[in-house]
Amino acid sequence: MGDDPIFSEIDAFAILLAHMVIADEVIDSFELDSLYDLVSGIGASGDAQCQIAAVFSCGEEAPTLQSVIKRISAPDRMAALEGLAVVAAADGVVVDSERKFIKTVARSWRVSAKTVDALLSDKKAAAEEKINRGQTDEPDPELSLGARLLQLLGRDIGDVVGQLAGVVNLDEPVRRAQREALLAGPEYDEAIARCAAVAREDFPFAAEGLESGVRALESLVRTVHKAIEGLESKRPKQQIKAEMHAEALELLKTIDIDDQAMQRLINLQRSLQSRKRSLEWFTIAFMGRTKAGKSTIHAVLTDENWEAIGKGAQRTTRFNRRYRWNRLAIIDTPGIGAPGGRTDCEVAESVIAEADLVCYVVTNDSQQATEFAFLDLLRENAKPLVVLLNLRRNLRNPKRLQRFLEHPGRHFAEDGPSGIKGHRNRIKRHAREHYGHDRFEIVPVQLLAAQMSREPEHANEADRLFESSRLEDLLSTIRVGVLDFGKIRRSHTLLGGTAADLAYTANWLSEKHKSLTQYRDMIASNWHELDRQIDNASQDAQDILEFGISEAFNSVRMGLPDF
Repeated sequence: MGDDPIFSEIDAFAILLAHMVIADEVIDSFELDSLYDLVSGIGASGDAQCQIAAVFSCGEEAPTLQSVIKRISAPDRMAALEGLAVVAAADGVVVDSERKFIKTVARSWRVSAKTVDALLSDKKAAAEEKINRGQTDEPDPELSLGARLLQLLGRDIGDVVGQLAGVVNLDEPVRRAQREALLAGPEYDEAIARCAAVAREDFPFAAEGLESGVRALESLVRTVHKAIEGLESKRPKQQIKAEMHAEALELLKTIDIDDQAMQRLINLQRSLQSRKRSLEWFTIAFMGRTKAGKSTIHAVLTDENWEAIGKGAQRTTRFNRRYRWNRLAIIDTPGIGAPGGRTDCEVAESVIAEADLVCYVVTNDSQQATEFAFLDLLRENAKPLVVLLNLRRNLRNPKRLQRFLEHPGRHFAEDGPSGIKGHRNRIKRHAREHYGHDRFEIVPVQLLAAQMSREPEHANEADRLFESSRLEDLLSTIRVGVLDFGKIRRSHTLLGGTAADLAYTANWLSEKHKSLTQYRDMIASNWHELDRQIDNASQDAQDILEFGISEAFNSVRMGLPDF
C-alpha cells in the first residue's frame, strides 16, 4: 500500500464498503450490488470508484483500512457500521471473517461486539427474506439506507438523485428466457430444492468435523508453545549440555510446526466458511487461463458484464467472483497465468471446498500439458469435471461470419484439417495423466458467436449466432448434473470434502508426529551418549587424578632419606 490519499468522508465510507466486500476473499455479486446501491445513494465521487478498484485489485495505491476508518467522524459511525452489515449479509450468510472485520472496525470506534451481532442478525434476516422472495416489485427496505446516510452525513438527497431514462428492448429478455428454459421447470426446481435439503442435513456433521479439526490444531499450537517455553526456561548449567539444549531448541523451531499448524487451522476455517456460504446453492466453478472465455460465459448467461459501471475493476482482481443465476451459484475465478496472479493449483484450492462441479475452459489454439496439472487436486478430492472447449475463430471477419452462419456444423466437425478430434484426444490424454480417467463431458462451443449475439450490430442474426454457438449444450450438461447427480454431489461437497480435509490434516499430523518422535529419540540418544561420555570422562579424570596423586606421593617417598 502506498501513501494514503486525501478523500472525503463520503468517499471513505465507499472505500470502507469495498474492504468489507473482500473480507472473505470473494467478490460476491449480492454484496457488490449492495455496495454500489449504497455508493450511488450517498453520491460518492468518481475518485472513490478508482479507489474501490484499487482495493479489489490489492493495488499498492489502495487506501489502507486504518486510514479509511479514521476518516469516518464519530456521529456517522453507527450509520457506517449499518452499511457494513448490509453488505456483509447481502448474500444471506455472514461468515466468520466478515464478522471479525466489522468487529475490528467497531472496536476501533469503541462500539461493542454485542451491537455488531445485533446489526448483523437484523441485516441477515432482511437479506434472507429478499433472496427468498426473489425478484419482485416489493420495495426493498434497505434502499432507504442511502438516504439515511446522506442525512447523517449532512447531504441533500436532491443533490444526488437523478432521473433514469432509457429505451426498453423486449427482444433480449425473450432470448434470455429461451436460454434459461433448460434450467427451469418443476423437475429442475425440485432437484435444486433436494440439493439444498440434503446440504442442510449434512452441514451440521461437516461443521462439527471441521470444528473438531480446528480445536485439535489449536491445542497443538498451544502445546508446541508450551514445550518451547519450557525448554527455554530450563537451560542446563553444564556448558556442553547447555550447547546441546540450545541446538535441540533451535531444531524444534526450524521444523516450523507452529506456523504450519496455524496455516492448516486457517485452511480448515476457510473450508468451513466456504461450505456455509454455499449451503443453499448448487455451485459451479469456472476455471481457465486468461482470455479463455470465462467472462464471456458470465456476460451471456446473465446479460451483465463485470465491466458494468463501477464493476470493471474486478477484471484485475485476484479474488474469485460469485454470482447467482437460475438458482445456481457460479464462481468465476481469475484467469490462470495472469501477471501477478495465482497459480492453477492455488485457484483450484480456492474453489474445492464449495464447488459441486468444476468447468474448465480451454481453447483450441493453446493446450499445454502444464495447464492440466491442477487436475491432480481435483482427483484427490473426487471433484466432478466438465471441459468446455472454446473453438476460436475470427468471426469478426464478415466473410467468415457468413460462412459460419451458413454452415455452423462444419465449425464443430470432428475430422478434417480443422477438426476438433485432435483437441479432444489431447485433453483426454492429459486428463488420464492428472485426473485418473477421461470419462467426463467435453463440450465444444463458440463463445465469440455467443458474445456477438448480444451486440446491437448483430441483432438481426442474434438468434442464429446464439444457437450456432452451442452454449446450450453446456446448459444441458449442467441440467443433467443437477437432475441426476445433484444430491450426491452436494453431499459429497459437504461430507466427502470435509473427510478429505480432515484426512489431509490427520496425515499431516501423523507426519509431524513421526518427525518429532525421530527428533526426540535422536536427542535422547545424544543426551544419553553425552551422559556416558561425561561419566567416562569423569572416571578417566578421577583415574588420572588418583594416578597423579599416587605418583606424586611415590616421588616424595622416594626422595625421603632412610633413618
